[in-house]
Amino acid sequence: MAAGNDSGLGRHVRLLLRFMPDLGDDWDVLVLWPAHARERPPLGVQIKRVKPIFARLWIHWTLPLWVRRWRADVVLHLGYTLPVRAGSARRILLVPDMGPLEKTSTRMSRHAVANARAMHRQIPLAARIWVSTEFTSRRLQAILGIPNGKIDQLPPFDGYARAWRAEPAISAAIREKYPLGFFLTVGNIEPRKNHIAILNAMAWLRERHVDFPPLILAGHQAWDNGVTRSATADLGLTDNVVFTGHIEDAALAGYWQGALGFITASLYEGFGMPLFEALTLGKAAIYQAGTAHDDFAHGAALALETRDRDALGQAMEKLWLDEEWRKGWEEKARSRGNALLQSDLGSRMRSALERLLPSQSES
Repeated sequence: MAAGNDSGLGRHVRLLLRFMPDLGDDWDVLVLWPAHARERPPLGVQIKRVKPIFARLWIHWTLPLWVRRWRADVVLHLGYTLPVRAGSARRILLVPDMGPLEKTSTRMSRHAVANARAMHRQIPLAARIWVSTEFTSRRLQAILGIPNGKIDQLPPFDGYARAWRAEPAISAAIREKYPLGFFLTVGNIEPRKNHIAILNAMAWLRERHVDFPPLILAGHQAWDNGVTRSATADLGLTDNVVFTGHIEDAALAGYWQGALGFITASLYEGFGMPLFEALTLGKAAIYQAGTAHDDFAHGAALALETRDRDALGQAMEKLWLDEEWRKGWEEKARSRGNALLQSDLGSRMRSALERLLPSQSES
């Protein structure tokens, strides 16, 4: 197998790649890994580092040459890297979400228009589509008319059993810095993450409690043009909201351990990795009702209309003041997270790949 560029898919890609060595001796796995990528490539597979300087040229001409050279039977494209020219290999496209094709007033990234064009062109060309949630599967069918039989759901739940390794020194430093705890939100700072809703709730809470715990906002500064930071200052929350920027997994695990609870007000997700992380780590969590989060978190976390400042603020307040209530939600999260970790991504991945192999009658 060969794989395309993983740019833009983050943890989902890294978790799927962790399972490639588990496919067994029947599969030879070759991963084409971007030379500039910050993430470490997966262990246990062949790695070929590539420099896709001109992305479109590389996707449509260089990638097919690599596939032909290694005589790949199946190509898993991580991101919108599906060449127009089909070649002989059967092609899978991993679709993280349908955001660029959704009709929404939320401003998307500068790449959204190009991604939308690529999705219209590439998704129908793929032999199979891999998604994380039933939500994205339904949107594929509704927006592009992709038949359900062409879609495989491969949520990377059990990948987290391998992913999290907290470093004790980091955890101790965070506990020392925030001895009374804090609330945590994780995600790129961009409009659809809806951080403004959490800031509004924080402002409401600070009016009621001068000692309310701080909010840690862990995420890369993306395409909100500084709106979130400006709102923080305008609401008088400069001393109560901490912007950490991007945090590597080992350090982020320390923040998870110290958090009183997790909040995501994101209005649209294809999966919602941070909320799943909260469940697996047994953290009380709040999320925006009616999103893809419902697929795996329903009943294990508080589903709210997060744009309702009072409702969100009251839920955060109760998690802080009512320890017994918080521990009840922690137990629900831990129970659900443990159940999800029992899934077998390796087996599902093998089955999905084998459906693409030539049958005996074809050979």
